[in-house]
Amino acid sequence: MRLLGTIVVVALPLLALEAWTLFRELKTARETAYEEVAAKSARATLTVEAAINNAELLLTFIAGHREIRSLDSSRCAEYLRGLHDVNPLLAVVSVLDLSGQAFCISVPGTPAPRSAGNSAVTPPPDRA
Repeated sequence: MRLLGTIVVVALPLLALEAWTLFRELKTARETAYEEVAAKSARATLTVEAAINNAELLLTFIAGHREIRSLDSSRCAEYLRGLHDVNPLLAVVSVLDLSGQAFCISVPGTPAPRSAGNSAVTPPPDRA
């Protein structure tokens, strides 16, 4: 019986130490995982923001040209279909008239946007 008592006295602190070590490793691993997810999320955010900014710059540039507003709707749609080759994010683009109604859409059969905001669209400055 004394042998069993000695084993328990020696083994119990070792088991407690092992449990504590595992708990600390779990806590450290969890913190590291959260930090890695936050870093990846921040990098993804920067990538998406850059893509959106580039698309916005390109679309603003195109919208500023008189020619796009002077095209008939079928030629306008044909012109817009080429944007996908420049930037895949621009696969479906709509041109709105000054009242906010869809004038042409790059992909035939795509539903027109429901709204361009609460008011009429302000045209960008003309580009030569």
